[in-house]
Formats: sequence, structure tokens, C-alpha cells
Amino acid sequence: FKDTGFTRQKTSNNWNGWHDLLADNPVECLEGEALTAFKLEAGLNKYRYECSKIGGLGTCFDYYSAQVDVPSFGQEKTHWSKPMRMLTVTCGHNSVLGGFHFEFSEGGRWGRVRYQCCKAGGAPVTFDPRGQLSQLVSPFDGTYCPTARDASGRPQYGSSNEQTLTF
Repeated sequence: FKDTGFTRQKTSNNWNGWHDLLADNPVECLEGEALTAFKLEAGLNKYRYECSKIGGLGTCFDYYSAQVDVPSFGQEKTHWSKPMRMLTVTCGHNSVLGGFHFEFSEGGRWGRVRYQCCKAGGAPVTFDPRGQLSQLVSPFDGTYCPTARDASGRPQYGSSNEQTLTF
């Protein structure tokens, strides 16, 4: 686990400088990794996270949560609890979270989360053709190429085994 850099006394309703702590300490995984754990270690009063390598991880994109109103950036729970609950991060189906970063404006009195989602559609798969089984191939199977046009101007197709295809 890695330390996030932000701390909070779980036994207290106050969280002094919460917005600065969150903004100054982004939680970001390395390329090819995704966030797999996030917890408050109450004995240490530290938030910690874990990133793990994900095989076949696809492209990553940055997203933003909805911008929420923050009436005050004070340390009391009434100031930080509701805005924090309203900040939702959703990567959707077949995607994983690669990291997040809190952003805010004291003048505009808003907060939001910039986060990264990465496609995780499974392990990469390749097909390596090794030939055909003759009993599974019909005499009409094959590659057809345009050979001429009919009276209406539509293409006519022919194959190397003298078969024709018309529409």
C-alpha cells in the first residue's frame, strides 16, 4: 500500500485543510495498473491505496465528476461531508479506475474530481489461422471479386473456382 499524503482523525468531525490535502495529493496508478484498494488506516490516521498490474489493460481516458457546490471550505464536518458524498466517480462496464484527483475553487465555491478510467476488456486474444478442414468448406465458400456489371449496373462477382455470385 502507498500513502496518499492526506490524513484525517477518524474520531474527530473536523478535517482541517481537507480541500488542500486532497488537491495536493492525487491518487494515481502507473501505466498498466489500476486502483485495487483504498482505505483509512485508523491507527495511523492515513489514507492508503494500492495499485495492481492489469493484464490486457486498454486505453485510458480522463473524466470529471459533476461540479458540486461547497458553501464553505471550513474544517467542520458540515462543510466537507455533504460535498464529498456528492462527488461520484463511475467508470462503467469493463473499465477500471486508474486514479483520481480532487480539484476545487474557493472563489467559485465548488469542488469536483478528475479521474481516469481504463478499458479492461480482458486478456488480448489473437487468431492464428492454420488452414481449413475440407469437410467444413462448401463449394460456394471462397473469395469473390467483382468481374463485371449486369444490365442494371450492379456488380457481378466471381471466384477462383468458377463460382458466380449475383444479387
